[in-house]
Amino acid sequence: MDVLYYIMKRINLISIRPVFTKSLLVTLLLPLLLTFSFRVHSQNFDNADDYYEDALLLYKKKDFSTAIIQLKNALQLNEKHLPAKILLGEAYLGSGEAQAA
Repeated sequence: MDVLYYIMKRINLISIRPVFTKSLLVTLLLPLLLTFSFRVHSQNFDNADDYYEDALLLYKKKDFSTAIIQLKNALQLNEKHLPAKILLGEAYLGSGEAQAA
């Protein structure tokens, strides 16, 4: 924050009032932070292994429903992906859907 404050002060974007300074910093930083967070969460998976790895992390966090979705995506790309099939069964059991497993 100090570096950004210094740069803004050098190019005369900061006034003397501290409230204005904080609001200007928030106004400039908020779009950058939002852009970064959307890039982190919008992942593009190229193959079944990518979906499987994501599902494995979700499974470990006990987010079974999202893991099931990712595993189904993996199996659409490669229906012979054995680790995805096994984890899908375990995810169904974890979510209480034993019949689907």
